[in-house]
Parts: sequence; structure tokens; C-alpha cells
Amino acid sequence: MPAGDYEIRHEHGWLAVQDQSGSHVTAAITTAVDRPPMPTNQAVLQFNRYGEVYFLAKVWKGDSNIGRSLSKSAREKELAIHVGPVQIITVALQRK
Repeated sequence: MPAGDYEIRHEHGWLAVQDQSGSHVTAAITTAVDRPPMPTNQAVLQFNRYGEVYFLAKVWKGDSNIGRSLSKSAREKELAIHVGPVQIITVALQRK
């Protein structure tokens, strides 16, 4: 998905990602339970970066000690092999 503003909702083990207009769901992704390395009240997204390509890896809502982890896609696994070590990028979220 291109860079931009998105709304992210978690429902029953799925993440729904919508473009800012909310006109349609851009992606629906299954997730697994994950625990943040340090408790925080800040909602964050964690991306895995390979060169200039980013993959959403983890989501923490900030109001819970449980987050959600996304499985690596075939494309991400391929880049991990060919591009080299992953860079972890964390982005703080703004709540509405």
C-alpha cells in the first residue's frame, strides 16, 4: 500500500486497514498475539524495512499489554534472503 493516512482496527484476530476516507477496506490481515518488549501507553506500528520496502510487522494499541504480530509474506521472506538484514522502524500512532 502506498504511504499515507490509514485507519487500523483490530477485530477478532484480524487487522482491518482502511484508507483515510474510510471508503473501503484496503487490507484485512490475520494476526497473532504478541507482547511488547516494554509496557507502554503509546500506540505504535512496527515495520520491517528491507532497502526501501516496508512491511507492517506488529501493532500495539497502547491501552493493552498485548499487541498483534503479522506473518511475513512470501515477498518479505524473499527480500530478507536477498536484501540483507532487516531494519526495525517504529512509528507512534495518533488516536482519533
